[in-house]
Amino acid sequence: MDGGGNPVFTMSEEHQVSAGEYITPGPPRGVFNNICGGCHGSLDGSELNVAVSADALTGATVSASRDLVAKFFQ
Repeated sequence: MDGGGNPVFTMSEEHQVSAGEYITPGPPRGVFNNICGGCHGSLDGSELNVAVSADALTGATVSASRDLVAKFFQ
């Protein structure tokens, strides 16, 4: 919420399932505090464990090209 009590960010998701189908929305436990903790609280209830991590959303530290040698250097 901002200083005026208005939401800064709101989630807008819609899940549609047919009879007998189910989904389990949500990230893996290892990144829950980084993705969901800001609004829903950390898994252990400690506000100190809520942290923003771009890697939780982008996987920035894992690159499909990390083991390739760039042509620039060949």
